[in-house]
Order: sequence, then C-alpha cells, then structure tokens
Amino acid sequence: MKTCITAALIFLFLTCQLAAQKKDTVLFVPGANQLQSLLLSDYTNKYDFFSVKDGAETLTGSLEDNFTTYGTGKNKQALRTCRIVFGTNTILDSGLCELNGLKPVYHRSVQTKKILHLDFSNNIVSGDVVLLSDDNKKEQIHCETAVPLFDSYYEDIIAKSLKFEPGTVFRFPEYIYERGGIVWSWGEITGSAEMNDAGNKITACTIRFYETNPAKEIIRTTVYQVNEQNREIISREYVTANGRTVMRKRVV
Repeated sequence: MKTCITAALIFLFLTCQLAAQKKDTVLFVPGANQLQSLLLSDYTNKYDFFSVKDGAETLTGSLEDNFTTYGTGKNKQALRTCRIVFGTNTILDSGLCELNGLKPVYHRSVQTKKILHLDFSNNIVSGDVVLLSDDNKKEQIHCETAVPLFDSYYEDIIAKSLKFEPGTVFRFPEYIYERGGIVWSWGEITGSAEMNDAGNKITACTIRFYETNPAKEIIRTTVYQVNEQNREIISREYVTANGRTVMRKRVV
C-alpha cells in the first residue's frame, strides 16, 4: 500500500512539473508589446547562401542587408534595404516599418521576374505587382483581413526581436504575395548554445519558424541562430521539399 501511495505521489509531482513547464502559445500582431524591437540598432551585414546536398555545400548566392533607424522613442521608424543574389535571380528590396512592434508601412521589391509595391494600413494591404516574365502584366493587390499583418520581408527581424526565453511558442500573421495573401506562421525558441562568431565565442539563441499550408502541413522550416548580446543573425537555415539552404554571416 505504501509503495502504491509513493508511486502515486511521484506521478502527481511529475505531472505538476510538466504542467508548470508547458507554456501557452504567444500570439502577436504588428505593434505588439511582446516584441523587443526597440532594442534593435542600426547594422550593415553581408551573408552568403549555400545549398546543401549529400553533406556538401555549394555557394549559390549572397545577401547585403542594411538596417537604419530614424526618430526617437516609440516614434522610431526603421528602413531596411537588401540586395539578394541567388543563382540567376537578383532582388532589390526596400521596406519601412514603425520600429515599435515592427508595424509595416511599405515594401518595394524589384526582382528579375517581377516588381512589387505594397502599402500597409492596419488590416489592409494594397498595391500592385508587374510580372516582367509575363509581358509586364500588371495586377492590383487588395487584401483585407480581420487582423493587421506583418510584412514577410521582416520575418527575420521578428526573430531578432523576440524575448529569448527557451520553450516559448509563438504565432503571428504575415502577408506573403506568393502564398496568396495572409499566412499564419508559428515558431518556437528551442534553446541556446555557445557558437563562434568571427573568432569570438558568443551565446546564440536557436529559433525555429514554421510555415504551413491550408492542410496544416509544414512546408518550410527556418532555423535562426541569433547572437543574444547584439541580436545579430549568425546563420539561417531553410528546409523545404526542394532541399536545404544555409545562410551564414560573412567574416570580413
């Protein structure tokens, strides 16, 4: 009898421990207080893309990423410009957001196959796209949703703005033109580990983002390693049905 009571007490203790460790999913939208985006500072970084197949890496592209803030306090805005070269494709991106909560204002993108103009106003995304690969066909964009949307261009900035608390599970809505509009993405902070960054030992937080299709199947997993001290992205890994791509900060 004593053994049964002891076993029951142990089971109850473990159950309580698991319940205490379980965290609710954090839901946030543009302007959310859960994001620590006001801690972000200006930067200019360069990265290289590598495709990975059978354990071998092949250089396939590059990213030049510039992030500049303007204003003071909660009125700060951030302008991000990027130049991406991936295979035969080149992308020039420019996006403006309110720094507090990463609320998007506009996004301009000139790509090899299309030119995209997006304007964000609360829960409305409007603009147009010119399909250069389809005789410059122009399509109007108007997406109105129940909640405001993040610009997917700032997805990695969202990762840098999270509270680095292992076990945190989060969910947020974003606009992705190529996916037809609103996409609910989710992710988790899985822990931290020591890494090497330009010859220096740093503590990096591991953050995983998941994109799902309407059937709730994961179609893209993105893994970020973020320097916990300065919030710089050390590496980023994409895994899709088409393969695996790794992006690493270039050592100058």
